[in-house]
Amino acid sequence: MGCFLSSSNQDGIGNPKQVRQTARKLYQEGVQCLNKKTPQKAIETFLNAADIDIRVNFKQTEFSFECFNKIGEIYFKEGDYLKASLYLKYLLDYYGCRNAIEQGTFVKEYAKTYKDLSKIYLQKKKRIKAYFFLQLGLAFVNEQSTLENEIVSSFTQEEKQVIKEIRKELTAALAIIEKNKHDDNDTAERYVEVGKRLVDLGRPADSLIFFKRALDYYTVKNFENPKYGEWIGLVYYETGQAYRDRGNQKKATLYLSLAKELVRSIETNRNMVNAYHERSLKKLSESDKATSETLTREKLKIHNEIAQNETETSDVYFSYLVIGKDLNECGKYDQAFIYLNRAYDFASFKSYHDSSFGEFFGEIALNLGKSYFGKKKFVEAQFFIERSIHLLHEPLRTEAASQLSSLNSELNHLGKSSIMSNLTHKTIEKRAQRADHSHFKKILPKSYLDHPPNKT
Repeated sequence: MGCFLSSSNQDGIGNPKQVRQTARKLYQEGVQCLNKKTPQKAIETFLNAADIDIRVNFKQTEFSFECFNKIGEIYFKEGDYLKASLYLKYLLDYYGCRNAIEQGTFVKEYAKTYKDLSKIYLQKKKRIKAYFFLQLGLAFVNEQSTLENEIVSSFTQEEKQVIKEIRKELTAALAIIEKNKHDDNDTAERYVEVGKRLVDLGRPADSLIFFKRALDYYTVKNFENPKYGEWIGLVYYETGQAYRDRGNQKKATLYLSLAKELVRSIETNRNMVNAYHERSLKKLSESDKATSETLTREKLKIHNEIAQNETETSDVYFSYLVIGKDLNECGKYDQAFIYLNRAYDFASFKSYHDSSFGEFFGEIALNLGKSYFGKKKFVEAQFFIERSIHLLHEPLRTEAASQLSSLNSELNHLGKSSIMSNLTHKTIEKRAQRADHSHFKKILPKSYLDHPPNKT
């Protein structure tokens, strides 16, 4: 591929029109690599295409998601289900958002991603999840699949009973999906009903599938109409109930804290939320003394902002990011995930349409990656930090580059392959060569220093 990098601006992205053309040529090269059965080279080429497109647009675009779709498919075929699922979950959120806003425009892509995730869950022997994802995918395009028989035939007796008990609520949700071809108010309410029933049936982990889908829909619609604030709060409440039943009291209590700010207008709901585990709230507050100054300040901001607007706003999500960063610094990664994931959902939806939110999304992804790094989940950490680096300006881009260098070392030490785009390698290399960032050379793999990637 011809040289697409210059010194005309930060880290060498040149003429935007030429760069976009280069990205599309790289995509075609990736397709050719697939035809030649060189999957690793194809992944690298699709990453090259996606990353330069993201850098020049300063947001993720429909084109970059086409690249991610190809990468996810390759990882699945190669049997790397962890990496495949990371890309496919990314795609599911994107297509779900676009399909809801544009009322069915992305229904085929949305359905396919559900079905692809179903295959992964089946391979991982998570049969109930595989069944639910397949049913949702088939409903959006009103299809049938032989995969359903494969999943059902592998059920245990307990799993068969769960499906029998949930059939009424699930069938009601699927009927609305088949009719409308996109998520709407009725669908979201049905998702919540299915989730609540699963909690009652002792399947709180599976309920989170449906609470997540409802929460995503309400978050998207909240951009258009702040009346969805209370619905977001009620999903927080039900999610807290699910985590309580899973025995994760800290997550349950944090979701309740979020719910308390939003559940206001319905008296019975407010009383229900306020009465729920007040003692646990007190204990959680006491355990957070190390970060009390930041938490107190940001939670007061959240309280005032929601009191004024009766819903979550951009400022609320910014506070979620600040709290997540602070919890990361204290090593409270599980708590950080809750705040960062909510900020992430908002910023990812928002940045699809508004590049001014690109760096906000990038900073959230960087901090999610740091949370995973702290939990020694290096593959997940690399995924999120790679998604962040080309959306950031200095000094955050250097911070992301440093994190990726450390991750590369960890993955190499564990004998795990790590594929990054040329642009990402170049970004790391430039910072390694700067005198004021010479510490990079201490953590870059020796093989990388001896044989840096081609500068194409």
